Amino acid sequence: MVQASAPRMSRAEFRALLEEVRTWGRWGADDERGMLNELTPARTLAALRIPRRGETISLALPMVKEYTADTQRPVLHHMLAFGHEDAQEQGYLEDWFAIACHGSIHSHLDSLSHRIVDGRGYNGLTREQIAGSGRALRLSVDTVAHGIVTRGVLLDFPRLLGVEWLEPGAAILPEDLDMAERTAGLEVGAGDVLLVRTGRHARRAALGPWDLAATSAGLHATTARWLRARGIVALGGDGFSEVIPNGVEETVEPMHALTLVAIGIHLLDNLHLDDLAAACARERRWEFLFTAAPLRLPGGTGAPFNPIAVL
Repeated sequence: MVQASAPRMSRAEFRALLEEVRTWGRWGADDERGMLNELTPARTLAALRIPRRGETISLALPMVKEYTADTQRPVLHHMLAFGHEDAQEQGYLEDWFAIACHGSIHSHLDSLSHRIVDGRGYNGLTREQIAGSGRALRLSVDTVAHGIVTRGVLLDFPRLLGVEWLEPGAAILPEDLDMAERTAGLEVGAGDVLLVRTGRHARRAALGPWDLAATSAGLHATTARWLRARGIVALGGDGFSEVIPNGVEETVEPMHALTLVAIGIHLLDNLHLDDLAAACARERRWEFLFTAAPLRLPGGTGAPFNPIAVL
């Protein structure tokens, strides 16, 4: 279970898989929401009945301001006003943030405009239709402006395997997802947000940061069929949701291509899942109410956010 390295896949096999899992046209030629169309009001209302304790858990990492091996783009934070020097006078503290949300450290949502393959994005939109005038014209984070409120499911692989973390490069395969699902005593379904924990942050705390773009535990490309069949609206992980090295010939981040471009699944990268994992283990249930509200950034290819799980 969970291979130490990614199985090999040829470029031709990957291209065939892209074609196989495509949902283009399923919700019409003008659709920009992808699998978010599976999140119906009825499914949101059903998810609101899941919490038992009312316990809320943040799934976001604190914004990082220093360079490390896994922080190529730290947040820039400047104070604009420091209040009044005289403590008896009124004053304000004000600041300014500059955030490049994509990368390996900040918790963020990838919009469907974030990835293209052969000049096309989700639903067959061309590069020219998607990008222009310094912004995403289509498939932007605007499509998630009203947030995601649905059932969340956590598959905790370190707990399942009795280890503290998966080693970088470990590949999660479809049969591993089946096993994790059975162990959790549930089935991932349409409208769900699926969160996959590899233990990245436990390893980072113990051994220090490393370059995730060079080696990372995560899902193998063959899991795309499983994800499409389940009908999830978003996939989140404590890394990129992508095994690196990925085993796919001449292809960078194949899971991003399969989810964002072919299927229309939004990605939730660099989540902090350790607190949620501990709470789920304590309660012995791995489903919860999931809520996420990305910043409303018109034309953005992604957005920082603070997703919340409610048990």
